[in-house]
Amino acid sequence: PCSVPYPGDTLTLKMFSGVSSLLVLVIALLCTAQGLPKPGDPCSVPYPQTCGASELLDETITPTDKYGPNVCIYNETYEVMTYSYAYRQLVCFSPRFCLPPLCSPTTACNRLSNVTVSRLACCRGYAVSPSSDNDDFGFDFEYDRRSGDRRSGGNRGCPIVLKKNVVDCLGAQNLSDFKALLDTLPSLTSLLSNTAYHYTILAVANSPSIDSAVNSLLASDVSTRTKALSRQIMNGTVASKYLTHGRVYPSLLSSDNVHVTAVYARRSADQVFVDGVHVLNPDACVAVNGIVHVINRFVPAASGSVASILRTRPEFGIFNALAQAAGITPYLEFMSPKTVFAPTNDSFPAGALECLKATRNRQTLLNIILLHITWPAEYTSTLSLRTAIGTAARLNLLVESAPNGTVYLTRNRIPITKRDIQATNGVVHGISRVIFGRIEYLRICPTRSAPTPAPTSAPLQGPVVFSGGAMEELVHSIGNQLPSAQGAAI
Repeated sequence: PCSVPYPGDTLTLKMFSGVSSLLVLVIALLCTAQGLPKPGDPCSVPYPQTCGASELLDETITPTDKYGPNVCIYNETYEVMTYSYAYRQLVCFSPRFCLPPLCSPTTACNRLSNVTVSRLACCRGYAVSPSSDNDDFGFDFEYDRRSGDRRSGGNRGCPIVLKKNVVDCLGAQNLSDFKALLDTLPSLTSLLSNTAYHYTILAVANSPSIDSAVNSLLASDVSTRTKALSRQIMNGTVASKYLTHGRVYPSLLSSDNVHVTAVYARRSADQVFVDGVHVLNPDACVAVNGIVHVINRFVPAASGSVASILRTRPEFGIFNALAQAAGITPYLEFMSPKTVFAPTNDSFPAGALECLKATRNRQTLLNIILLHITWPAEYTSTLSLRTAIGTAARLNLLVESAPNGTVYLTRNRIPITKRDIQATNGVVHGISRVIFGRIEYLRICPTRSAPTPAPTSAPLQGPVVFSGGAMEELVHSIGNQLPSAQGAAI
């Protein structure tokens, strides 16, 4: 017995069943009568599945103006290794009646085939605009905003003429000071001239303000010069459209990264900074093996991770001891970009170290530390363009910039006294007062007459383990890279 979702006329069902069986029988008899190939016989298909390396045998390049200037049609023939194909029996209704065998790939990768591919791309020596949104096809299309259709008359094609290499770009942009430094390092120049690899150069513009830095590097040894210039070079081609807020890119120095901070404005042009250095002319020159951006000064060298800066600089000793007690020092070693506003030792009230490390004040200590951490790397050059920034404590800090360049935080106008201490994973700023926010410090730690002793170099007994997922909240706040806090401003 069986059932169907929609039972119909009995006679109709019997007729359909009989016709189906008869049709299968006729197909099987015809296949047997025609003597089709047997399972295991070799066969071929128009587009075999590749399984090995390919080699270009022939290439024909034909210019076309249908998609804009300098667009070409590339017809390429490759010799590729493919799987061998053989017939396989897949469907049988009985030992004597089967459907025709199908041509299927085997496990043997031993057949050479020629495959021709046709594609559209920029002609040799040309490229799309670096700000283009279309990288896949090599040229741009314009779209009708109402219908969404592609307009053939608005194609911009490939208007950029490529330089031979990024070193030639430096000469074409008249970046003579930077190029003079590079010319003193033949090995680095040879590396950047190799078109087999791609690079992005952050080249310093000619300016009297950098003359002293250039002269100092010219007078230094080869190792110092190589390290300084390698800090200005990123691996790969990074166009300006990829220099977005919070992005991190590796430099030629394996231990250093380049941190991008962007200030997006509604009524003026967006401004982009790399490690706090303003990008004056993004996408200034495009070469076969990379791109050059022009910046206004040298990218600063890093002094270690954020955690190592707090650990090695004595003026941040109390804040470092409190950060260790709060258990967030491992986070300060992570490579995700971050900013720490570190109060100096003399900014803490008397007895703050012992009071905040007490067991009863564990959660208060964590909340205070989180008020001094934000994401991503924010330098004084970018803070001066902002009005508020978020913190890991989910409160916003008001930011104010004075005409003399001093940057103040919170409504209490706490000044940044030690600016832009570069780290491999962010930046540290020294501030002259502790940010307590809405925490009533005097209620928790009454003022004592005895001064706060400086922390010793002896290691702590172990970080405090907070209940309630305090560390998970920290990772959620900063690890998820929240650009602004959710709470009110202080």
